[in-house]
Amino acid sequence: MAVYLGNNKLTFDGISEIYVGSNKVYSSAIDYSTEYFFVENLTNNANTLSIKKNNASAPTINVYRSIDKTNWTSIGSTSTTAITYSIPANSKVYLRATTNSWSTSGYYNSITCSGNFAVGGNIMSLLYGSSFIGKTVFPTSSTYNFSRLFQNSTNLKNIVNLVLPATTLTQGCYQFMFSGCTGLTSIPRLPATTLANNCYNSMFSGCTGITSIPLLPATTLTNYCYNSMFSGCTGLTSIPSNLLPATTLSDSCYQGMFSGCTGLTSIPSNLLPATTLSDSFCYGFMFQDCTGITSIPSDLLPATTLAKYCYFFMFMNCTGLTKAPELPATTLANGCYGNMFYGCSSLNEITCYANDISATGCTSSWVYGVAASGTFHKKGSANWTTGIDGIPTGWTVIDDSPYNPINDYFWIENRKSSSDTIQFTIITNLTNSKFHPTIAGDVEDFFYYSTDKSTWTSHTGTNLTIPANTRYYFYSNRSEGYNQQNGYVSSGIAFAYFKSFSGLMAAAKINGSFQPTLYANLGFGGNASSNFAIGGNIRTLLGKGTGGVGDTSLIERGRKQSLAVQSSNECKYVGYTALGTSSTSFSNYSNDIGLFFTGITDAGNLYIGNSDHEAEFSLITPTTLPIYT
Repeated sequence: MAVYLGNNKLTFDGISEIYVGSNKVYSSAIDYSTEYFFVENLTNNANTLSIKKNNASAPTINVYRSIDKTNWTSIGSTSTTAITYSIPANSKVYLRATTNSWSTSGYYNSITCSGNFAVGGNIMSLLYGSSFIGKTVFPTSSTYNFSRLFQNSTNLKNIVNLVLPATTLTQGCYQFMFSGCTGLTSIPRLPATTLANNCYNSMFSGCTGITSIPLLPATTLTNYCYNSMFSGCTGLTSIPSNLLPATTLSDSCYQGMFSGCTGLTSIPSNLLPATTLSDSFCYGFMFQDCTGITSIPSDLLPATTLAKYCYFFMFMNCTGLTKAPELPATTLANGCYGNMFYGCSSLNEITCYANDISATGCTSSWVYGVAASGTFHKKGSANWTTGIDGIPTGWTVIDDSPYNPINDYFWIENRKSSSDTIQFTIITNLTNSKFHPTIAGDVEDFFYYSTDKSTWTSHTGTNLTIPANTRYYFYSNRSEGYNQQNGYVSSGIAFAYFKSFSGLMAAAKINGSFQPTLYANLGFGGNASSNFAIGGNIRTLLGKGTGGVGDTSLIERGRKQSLAVQSSNECKYVGYTALGTSSTSFSNYSNDIGLFFTGITDAGNLYIGNSDHEAEFSLITPTTLPIYT
């Protein structure tokens, strides 16, 4: 475009654009997508261009050159002996070739110069010759198109005018393309949205001079697509916040992507938005040896469903890191956090929501070498060990986890401002006239109780007084059964009966009369003045002892941990009534009550178990008793 003042043509050295108001009246911008690929001599002397194979098995390519883009001359065909051309001082030479690829998986052609040089124009002229304009895909069935083309060309100083227009990539197409080009400071746009395995693998690894990187717009990734892409780029100091929008990951897609980028000091929020991860190192080694990173946003890792080895060695040896991102996943996968913070010697704070850490190697050596003191925020219910595979030794644990009754002992809590007494008796029989124990003396070895779940006291006698506002935890290892009057056998300690010392006997009367066939195997009772709460895992009381903590196995028919009376060998119902109410209208349910409560003001934290074909549980109104399944 020319600009005139009267009849005089104006020139604007060093000016790229001129506007009058909002109207652009001058632009020196060149559309490099329509330019042949070129090599530019950046020296004041002749510069020797060399093109050669690294091995005889690399593709043979006939390369043409031009200085005016009109007249073309063959430089020759590539071989293990370089074909050369002397580029005059401060000049360009344009290149073209017609071929499917410049490389294979193991063999390649390379381009370099004896002195400092730049490359630019449309790379597709090296594949499509003079028909390169508008090409955005590589030749059919081609792979490794430009793999290692400029690898270790330390004299390459500038590629900002290079156009890599492909939007659909092929396997290994840019693999190691500029690896080791230490003279580069910036890189061109990378517009591809459809990736392929290894397409960007180590493309800029070891480019220690790079200070900024372009966005990577693909939302669906492939195996190893960004593997080690910027590994060892020590001059890189920041990462764009919207660099990686991908939500569908693949194996090793980000593996080692920024490993060894020691110039990075922080990681932006929302860098890794994916919530569905992929097996095998999708984030493995991603920031390994990034010693300059001191802060990471808490929401960096939003995924709640993990995959095998997904974060393996992710932050290994990030020695400046002091606080880990939050780890919101509740169920871990094999190796998912393995070595994740290995060698992070300044790390002193971790927040983890895990409930289930049983997967093989899920936290193997994950905190090896972290700070000697720190804070572990336990947001989940997992039972952690201490050491390099668990909570770091010497750290303070802040338990912020929501209460999970599955992982607790069965407990009774007296919420009155004065003490209250519960009575233990054994129910082995019901007669036609009353509800009473016949073996009241066999209760002494049934129960152990504790206030801290550490020091346990065996129960002696039939009465136990719980102090005001105090919780007692219970377990029992008793597992034998007694014959009921109808000949069926109930098991475990299902014959124990808790009641307020002066309170109602559980199920003693229904509609004002005694029920000769009603079996209340395990009952908790209180009168109108009682204020008892119950919670925890009922299995600790049903013959499983301390092993009942965390146990979710079904309370099965005919087994010694059975909760309910055996009626036709089928476990039946669980009943619950509110404080001070009469036990009425049970006929709508069953005369077989396995677990029965009266006078309980709060049972919302009680875990009973799964309700399926082997054990039925029914709730009796007016008060709802949650049953955790």
